[in-house]
Amino acid sequence: MKENKVDYFRVQTLTHREGSGTGKDAQPASTSKETFWIRKDSYLLTRIVEDSKFPNFVSHTVIEYEPTVNKKIPEAAFEFGH
Repeated sequence: MKENKVDYFRVQTLTHREGSGTGKDAQPASTSKETFWIRKDSYLLTRIVEDSKFPNFVSHTVIEYEPTVNKKIPEAAFEFGH
């Protein structure tokens, strides 16, 4: 797949969950498809798209990443409890 002159691998998962439980603990049945966009030149994950179908609605979620490699992390980022 090519988008904006960048080649990507696209890996998809398909999931179906049966409904379960009753009352306030009930979980409706759902069908989901996740698509992972991975740059072919660096093998870095840059996007996740999830489409889910429930009995009464559908949802569409897109997460975009801008990964960096070999970026120096300051020592202060490793200090906890202050």
